[in-house]
Amino acid sequence: MKNPEEKKRRILDAAAKVFSKKGFHKAKIEEIAKEAGIGKGTIYEYFASKEELFKEMLSSISRKYIKVFDPQSHDSAVEQIRKIIEQHFNFMLEKKDLA
Repeated sequence: MKNPEEKKRRILDAAAKVFSKKGFHKAKIEEIAKEAGIGKGTIYEYFASKEELFKEMLSSISRKYIKVFDPQSHDSAVEQIRKIIEQHFNFMLEKKDLA
């Protein structure tokens, strides 16, 4: 796992799992590091705090939904809603532990 972007993605995925199980206040950086298969200090190379990690995790998830919605698209409203629902369904299949 030498690629920094891949490592960051693993941290964010691990954070999503731990936060979804424990909630923000009970989740510990050590648990997130263990879930990601890295040391605790590595998380702080990417994120200054648990709060920053949480915000980035939420932003990352939100960006997946926002990508689907294109206000300049010529698709009908029904088609855009269908795409959003499809994106949500795919997200839930991909991230079953967050569902």
